Amino acid sequence: MPRPKFLLAYALVLHLVLLLLVLRIAQPQLGIWGPAGSLSQAEIHYRNMVDYHQRSDAALPPGRVLFLGDSLTQGLPVTAVTEHGVNYGIGSDDSVGLLRRLDNYDSLNSARGAVVAMGSNDLNRADNDEFLDNYRAVLNALPEDVPVLCSAILPIDEPVRSNWLRRSNERIQRVNELLRTTCEQRGHVFVDATSTLADDAGNLDAAYHIGDGLHLNATGNALWIAELQTALRELGIAD
Repeated sequence: MPRPKFLLAYALVLHLVLLLLVLRIAQPQLGIWGPAGSLSQAEIHYRNMVDYHQRSDAALPPGRVLFLGDSLTQGLPVTAVTEHGVNYGIGSDDSVGLLRRLDNYDSLNSARGAVVAMGSNDLNRADNDEFLDNYRAVLNALPEDVPVLCSAILPIDEPVRSNWLRRSNERIQRVNELLRTTCEQRGHVFVDATSTLADDAGNLDAAYHIGDGLHLNATGNALWIAELQTALRELGIAD
């Protein structure tokens, strides 16, 4: 026959388990639980940035140019590209995350234009067909009357790292050609800064990144900015 102390301990453990289950079900919106348990730092960062963007977006006047992308976009001084620029880049984000957050940006409906600049993270998380499907979904979700500029995935400096996972300049070049076709078929302008940023071997020039082979330094950003400005003029939405 079970002892009273054992029954008491068993009851306490059972109540604790039930309490945790209730919290998991009732409070997913608080960011306490993720789909597979506790949230990763990247997901916490993503959610915090989306909240920040949403608060800022509510106060934006019409006629902005929204820059939508990942850490490369987040590190870009978009007002140097256009005085109307608003930076909605989020580090570590991909096309799936961008699609999830577009509904938070009501200013898209009154925007002067949108710049979509992402894909590097997608290369590590999806095959080409899956990425293209997600990218098309992003373009389809943008308002039809808003001009769109699509930026190619920028090159990487392959010798800097021994393991780039599924990224390579050869794959980036192949995917960029698919992105060009996808964007131009929809009447969007496509800009590829590879020839400006790459060295003779096709790698991101060491003089243009911060040392990690991926993220642009001030000189690299200045070159990318010039390419984006030319493309915005072609799109008819330059300052």
